[in-house]
Amino acid sequence: MNQFEMNLVAVGFFFLGMAALLVLVFVAVRYLDEIEELLSKSVYVSGNKKLYAPAGVIGKIMRICTISTVLTMPGVFARRRLVDVDQLRDFPNSIKRVLVGAWCTMFISSMVFLFLGSF
Repeated sequence: MNQFEMNLVAVGFFFLGMAALLVLVFVAVRYLDEIEELLSKSVYVSGNKKLYAPAGVIGKIMRICTISTVLTMPGVFARRRLVDVDQLRDFPNSIKRVLVGAWCTMFISSMVFLFLGSF
């Protein structure tokens, strides 16, 4: 694979990551309050809400990304008792798929972008 093809792949993954970020921004602006209400007993989520609430839209994006991390790796947060396991179990699968899918897409595209040396 020559340099042009590697750069083309990197640009493709960059735009894929940007699309996933736009999905998370939309969800953060539109549905964040409802999602945080579904995880209201979680210490981690309520702490992040207090921390990032004054930050405006950037704070909302940070909060939805931390919720996506919790939904991606629930065992880590449950072991440390930062989240309520019952609320995680009852979390709607449709929202979970969107958040986890967008978060994993951003992570994978970032890793590929860095792996190709196109930073």
